[in-house]
Amino acid sequence: MINDILMIILKVLVIMFVLIMTRYVLPYIRLLLLDSLDSKLWDVILTAVKSVQQDPKYSIGDAKRLEVIRRVTDWANEHGIPFTEEQLSELIEAAVWTMKHEDDITGGG
Repeated sequence: MINDILMIILKVLVIMFVLIMTRYVLPYIRLLLLDSLDSKLWDVILTAVKSVQQDPKYSIGDAKRLEVIRRVTDWANEHGIPFTEEQLSELIEAAVWTMKHEDDITGGG
């Protein structure tokens, strides 16, 4: 009789633990991983834009853009990160804007 009650209590505790994990802990971990991934993708795009901008063999705007797209796409494919062409274009534009206004953003002169 007591063993049955203890077993029921144990089952309820395990079920509650699993529910709490799936409802709160796992989504939080997923959010942390996605934030980290978004941050890394942004760093890769910003680095690609800066390096292509400084490379003298890419003098035309379209050639620069295509090289940035190639570099970022290669990196994203290696890491299994999906994105659309529109998303990538917007991120590249934002990176170019950030690069041009870096002094304003950091408070430099």
